[in-house]
Amino acid sequence: MIRLPFGEAEAVVDPADGAVVALAHPARPGAPWLLDEATESWHSREHRWGAGLLITSAGAGRWNAPDDLQIDGNRIETLHRVAGLELGVTRELGATWRERYALRNTGTRPVTVGSWGICTPWRDLYASAADALARAVHAHVHPGGAYSYVLAEPMDGAGPVLGLALREGELWAYSIESREPFETGSNARGHILLHATDAARAAHAFGGQPEPAITPGEELVLAWELAWHADRAAFLAAHPPPFEVPDLIGEGEHGETYVPRGRSRIAIGRHAPLGHIVRRRVRFILDHQRATHRAGAAAGALLPYDTERGVTIPGAGWNDLSDGRERLGMGLLLQEALRHGHADDRERTAAAAEAFRRFVTECLLTETQALRADSHRPEASTRLYDVPWLVLLLAEHDPGRALAALRGFYARGGERFLAIGAGLAARELAESLRKGGREDGAAEVESLLRGHAGASIAAGGDLPAHEVNYEQSMVAPLLEILCAARVSTADPAEQAELDDAIAHRLPWLLAFGGPQPHVRLRDVAIRHWDGYWFGREMLWGDTFPHHWSALTANVLLMLPEPVAAAFERERGEPPAALARRIYAANLIDFAPDGTATAAFVFPSCVSGRAAHRADPLANDQDWALYWPLRFGAL
Repeated sequence: MIRLPFGEAEAVVDPADGAVVALAHPARPGAPWLLDEATESWHSREHRWGAGLLITSAGAGRWNAPDDLQIDGNRIETLHRVAGLELGVTRELGATWRERYALRNTGTRPVTVGSWGICTPWRDLYASAADALARAVHAHVHPGGAYSYVLAEPMDGAGPVLGLALREGELWAYSIESREPFETGSNARGHILLHATDAARAAHAFGGQPEPAITPGEELVLAWELAWHADRAAFLAAHPPPFEVPDLIGEGEHGETYVPRGRSRIAIGRHAPLGHIVRRRVRFILDHQRATHRAGAAAGALLPYDTERGVTIPGAGWNDLSDGRERLGMGLLLQEALRHGHADDRERTAAAAEAFRRFVTECLLTETQALRADSHRPEASTRLYDVPWLVLLLAEHDPGRALAALRGFYARGGERFLAIGAGLAARELAESLRKGGREDGAAEVESLLRGHAGASIAAGGDLPAHEVNYEQSMVAPLLEILCAARVSTADPAEQAELDDAIAHRLPWLLAFGGPQPHVRLRDVAIRHWDGYWFGREMLWGDTFPHHWSALTANVLLMLPEPVAAAFERERGEPPAALARRIYAANLIDFAPDGTATAAFVFPSCVSGRAAHRADPLANDQDWALYWPLRFGAL
């Protein structure tokens, strides 16, 4: 290997093919920035930086090892012959890292390019929480035509950041490869390919894909420049959009629209008022997603629904399509809709909500205060994950049973688990118990919550893994627990400790969301596996937005005053404004007829399968309506 200067860092280059295989920056020792063939077994030479895919009217193929290679100091030139064309690549390293890819037509007939993708193997993966915070990056990709970029941001939210800015040509899509379940699973995002076009595989993606033609003797060019920046703000200041960007999300006629800006484009979204969406969704759930074909308490279940085929999904199969687990979000939505007056038929909605609570307590809740994953299987696995949702469901209606469930949660190790809703559930239960005159119970709940917060602070960056080694829906619950505990204490020293802990960890959470001028991307947390687990098509790949991205908004609304004030000073807006935008972005996955999708798989393709489409299953997405209702934020 040879080392070449790249700004204040070094690029590690393999002299055998001229590919950059790692970066070494003195501010982040041990962080390679790119995937490592020695430690990530699924990352091979075929997906090194600058390798790629080509589909044309003259043929198709991939390139990797060069047919010709010249290295002259800091300049690397390679030549690849692929699909009857020549691809010349020039790579120069110095104060910045500049690359130019020129696809030449050396034949006698015009060639139409259907897909041209170049691999950029960012180390966007979760080996562990500690590794992610120290050695991995979030790759925020914006394929917006002439104004395109990738921002590689360390997962702890600290600098420096590495920005790739397009200098010549246009990028209209990105795709993901290597998302096979037994290799990368939920802990690695896969290989990201940047596309001049992906029309041959997904002509509809990102508002439509061009099919450029290369006449004989001419070439199609992509060129970009990579450079280090102190932080995200510095990168954006150096690479502002060359056009005005309007508000990306707001009320209006429902839909997502790609808006041209010369040779670039942005995506905006409009939605009906939250109350209207909730009414339509509640009506649809009552009409289509109740298990009325069952007998007894089981008839109160709320089921996933195939919007394309018009049928519910029976239980006893795939856990994430069961009648338990995340489906509790539908029951919570019914309750919250009633509380806020967003149910057309209050009597029918109240009956359905009561039937759902009965189903949960009689068919899912065990004698040990755990929750079965599926009512059909008494032996089905239980998860600590689900118990706070039960507490939220019962806090007002049956606080005694909710308290027993919360005790069970902590007795089984909940203090060392980052469960979604744990902090909110504890706060709501404490308030309900106190209103009912059970001060002792409320004090017990708050003591358990503060113990949870203390254990979470003590863990530092070594967060306890559960279904994914590290993810946004671990960091958000972590902060939620700390914020909820902050409310429950009047001790100034304890408050100050919690404020410091929250302020230190908040950048971890905010780093999951990028700054791209796209309604599905801006400030929406990266999640890249939910289409597989919760969708009918079981398609891996980035899911934007995913309803758990709303958890970031929850935290922003729970921040203690000193942390919220610091946020506003730094960003120039209160955290509530950002929270509202995140909530609103999630609303575009709810259709005017009350249907919805659990997963909009965002890339143009994932492992060769066309994507950039909504999965037809309405499943667990209703949390995205419950949370803003619960917080009164929209």
